[in-house]
Amino acid sequence: MTLPASGNSIALSQVNTELNLSAIATIGMNDSIVRTLFGVASGTISMSQGFGKSSITAQGIWMGGNSVGGSSVTTIDRLLYSTETNAAVSATLLVARNTMMALTSKLKAFFLAGTQFDFTIITEIDGYDFQTSTANNPAAVTNTTSYANVGGINSNTAGYRFASVTTLAVDKFVFSTETFNAAITSVVLAKGYAAMFSATSVNKGYAYGGALPGVKGQTGSTSNIQGLDFASDTVFTVAATAVTSGMSYFAYNGGNTGYAATNLVPGIAIEGFTYSTETAANTGWVLSASGIPSSYAQYSHYGVAKGYTGGGLVAGERSNIITYMQFSNGTNGHLSATLSSPRLGHGATQSAYV
Repeated sequence: MTLPASGNSIALSQVNTELNLSAIATIGMNDSIVRTLFGVASGTISMSQGFGKSSITAQGIWMGGNSVGGSSVTTIDRLLYSTETNAAVSATLLVARNTMMALTSKLKAFFLAGTQFDFTIITEIDGYDFQTSTANNPAAVTNTTSYANVGGINSNTAGYRFASVTTLAVDKFVFSTETFNAAITSVVLAKGYAAMFSATSVNKGYAYGGALPGVKGQTGSTSNIQGLDFASDTVFTVAATAVTSGMSYFAYNGGNTGYAATNLVPGIAIEGFTYSTETAANTGWVLSASGIPSSYAQYSHYGVAKGYTGGGLVAGERSNIITYMQFSNGTNGHLSATLSSPRLGHGATQSAYV
């Protein structure tokens, strides 16, 4: 995600990885992509000029959604993490829709399927390049299984549909070839509104808690935690369970820990799931009155220091509020920045996963 800092060594394999190439790809210091990454347009170039460099600007995006009046939109918003400023970019989705699944390869985002306001199922896959802020249109499409209220996770090389209220099937989208593979395996329990954690530090992904089919609230929810081993594409059930049975109102990946809350009441506990031990516990942190996300605002992305959730419903109306949580101490609240327009049902992902 970022090349080593000064005082360390840098290998060309690490440069390849930062550029989203194979670690053993043939690459040279004079290649334009290396010069762009190192910030050296011409002249002598050395490995030391790559210390701390990243191929992308750290950012999170929200895309599509259901706007005021009920129509689906093609808008893509970008939140720059360094300044916490948000604005719509000129790129848009090819097909307006909501309840899509969002995945990230670090250099690109992919938005799979979704539905429109009349519940028409969309099989389109859209792409977005974080380096150029431009949209692209992969040739692949999804199957026709509904992608409403699904949960996605990613490894370094692929993304997965891993939670759904309509199917047990796990689908896989391979980043390098931009190909879609339907039903590569199956989950044990169908559920939606789960907290989705992509734990690349342990090469696994998790669906934490959630609501059972046909249920959009606490009644009929589950504390089950399902996992996927990215190396083998094997599904497993975690021995631990979520502290509270219920749907998730946000899901932030704090590096070694995933965070979630199952209610929108001030003072509700923020739960933490530790990836290395696969254990769940209350963090001791709570949602503040100003840190509560909008209802049905499970549209989260995260940088290294904070997680962000945008949009949803407030008092029955679509919202443009952006809330945050600090990973170091659980501090949470509203940003001064807002979404470019109020909406819900949009997708969210980020340029660099942790």
